[in-house]
Amino acid sequence: MGAVGLIAIGALSVRQLSVVNEQATVVTRDWLPGVERIGALSAEVVEYRVKRFEHVAAPDSVTRAQVEAELAKEMAEIEQAAKAYEETIIIQRDRDLFAEYERQIQAYFESWPTVRLLSWAGQGTEARAALAVAQPKYQAVQKTIDALVALNHDESVKATAVATAAYHSARTMILVGVVVLLVLCISVAHLASADMERSVEVILQRVTSLQQFCLTGLKGGLEAMARGDTSRVIEPKTQHIRSEAKDELGEISRQVDGMITLAQSAVASYSTMRT
Repeated sequence: MGAVGLIAIGALSVRQLSVVNEQATVVTRDWLPGVERIGALSAEVVEYRVKRFEHVAAPDSVTRAQVEAELAKEMAEIEQAAKAYEETIIIQRDRDLFAEYERQIQAYFESWPTVRLLSWAGQGTEARAALAVAQPKYQAVQKTIDALVALNHDESVKATAVATAAYHSARTMILVGVVVLLVLCISVAHLASADMERSVEVILQRVTSLQQFCLTGLKGGLEAMARGDTSRVIEPKTQHIRSEAKDELGEISRQVDGMITLAQSAVASYSTMRT
């Protein structure tokens, strides 16, 4: 029964430890990369917005052309960062938020041609006004990105909490198993000690009986017989141990049984002589 309990505890502990491993994998494979990649995406969007303002504020066409090339590069990097983040999506809430982001960033991109034309036309005031009109679209993008950041953080914390709870559960089970094993070992040792004590006690009882009754009685009878007195009756009272144990005490018990058999044979011979 104890062994079955220990096996059950061990199986549960292994199961809990596998949960720890599973959740650790979820954190390191899915949520931590997600946190990193959504952060990178957010940084690219912010940089893209800054370049739009630089385009409007450019002092000349050469500078404006350089900024426009950088804007195109930023758009490509935003697209690349978005694809990298999409690879980490594993739950529906994440997928829904990302789809909302894609709609919002597209709307924000679509606000650029108007700003660009005004900027190239040298209409700085009008271009800045167009940037202000596009500001709510940018804020919507950032709000959704912030929600994605929070989602990845919260899910990472949840997975870590599950792994931590599973670890503590497994540790508790293992400690309980160790305690149970120690108790069983102590109990077995106590039982073994008690069995050994009983075996030694039986051997001592038989040896004492053999000495007090059989051998002492036989000695007294033979001495009396030597004096011509054959009236003493000796009865063998010592019983055999008949141990079936395979250990050292079992072997000693069988040796004592042999001594008892020899003593009883001597008593029988004495009884034959006296009659």
